Amino acid sequence: MTHHSYNRYDLLMILFIASNTFGAIGAPVTVPRILGMLSIPWLIKNLSALRKNCPQYVTIFFIIWFVLSIFSFIWTPDRINGLKFLAYNICSTANFFAIYMFFIKAKNPLKSLTKGWIIFFIATAPVALWEIFSGKHLSISIQDEFTQLSSASGERFKRIFASVTYGNVNTYTLILSYILPFVYFGFLILKRKTIALISILAIAYFIMLNASRGGFFCMCISTFMFFIYVWKEKSVNKLVIAVLIICIGVYIASILDVLLLQLSTRAENTGGLAHDDARMFIYDKVLDIFISYIGLGCGIGGIIPAMQSINSLTITAPHNAMLEFLVQYGVIPFAFFAYMYIRVLITVIKSKVSSIKYLGWTCTLISPFLFIINSMYLADTCFWIFISSLLCISVFSTHHRSQMKGILHENN
Repeated sequence: MTHHSYNRYDLLMILFIASNTFGAIGAPVTVPRILGMLSIPWLIKNLSALRKNCPQYVTIFFIIWFVLSIFSFIWTPDRINGLKFLAYNICSTANFFAIYMFFIKAKNPLKSLTKGWIIFFIATAPVALWEIFSGKHLSISIQDEFTQLSSASGERFKRIFASVTYGNVNTYTLILSYILPFVYFGFLILKRKTIALISILAIAYFIMLNASRGGFFCMCISTFMFFIYVWKEKSVNKLVIAVLIICIGVYIASILDVLLLQLSTRAENTGGLAHDDARMFIYDKVLDIFISYIGLGCGIGGIIPAMQSINSLTITAPHNAMLEFLVQYGVIPFAFFAYMYIRVLITVIKSKVSSIKYLGWTCTLISPFLFIINSMYLADTCFWIFISSLLCISVFSTHHRSQMKGILHENN
């Protein structure tokens, strides 16, 4: 970008997205949460503009979510943890609306948003490569260099993975799954495609080595949808795409033995590539909690103690974003959240811009897998930035920037 093609809001949007590179460092006071708190005074100052330009269904969801969250302190089994989660939710909400406001005030919003996600990945890649080739990991990682996988035959071997700054291999895989559709989108809309191409190959490499089934399915769907798009789009250079296909094919072939070994071992240990007996057991227990609280949810911050009270496993998280929301906050906030997310996706899909339509379809199809990769989604800032990014694109696809009620010309 030249100084003529962006303003401070473009840079702030990139900064807020890329700040998630720091992951769990400093947790619970992480860098994205600090930025979210710092943005609150600015958001309050721009509250009138935010109300005018933010879709009403989004505003209604957040109001209902916060009101009922505070009301749930009456019955939550852990009020101290509830206060922590309330603070997390405030930080995440601030990030959500800050990204949105930066987008509608930015000079080159779509490209800056996309570059933010690409830079986010690039910043994590050196640490991931160091982990993979050295076998060592950061001190915050719950898996270490001695982590092993065991096959059904009893064979044990060292697990190769990258968790970067997130402390958990599944969390980094989730981050990569958030990023990949935006990198493919960047390949389509940015003039310089080399960085996006290298990023695509690197993300595929990291996801496959991490051997997460949810991440693997997200990667396959994102890639399949990308090739469907370019096959139908006459304006795309078919030679460039042919080279991309060959690169991906050669690349996968070169690591196929490691990939199949780790995926097959994970499948053997969990009951199949697309099935997980332990996960199904957890879902069953989570639904028991939902019923026991008569659909009101166990209350903010109450999901861990609620699961501990009835769960014979040591796992105390649903490992499903939708169930986590439903069981913790109840039917009403969940219904408004689901409506908001689905409506955003539908709006993106209905875009007249084919590359945006590709992004909408891809994010829609990966969502069932995206939301079962990890646990504790709602406390994660990146979850809300992902949804905010989709909201930004949905608004971009339905409103011309000159129709943004003059907000682009304000100098707040």
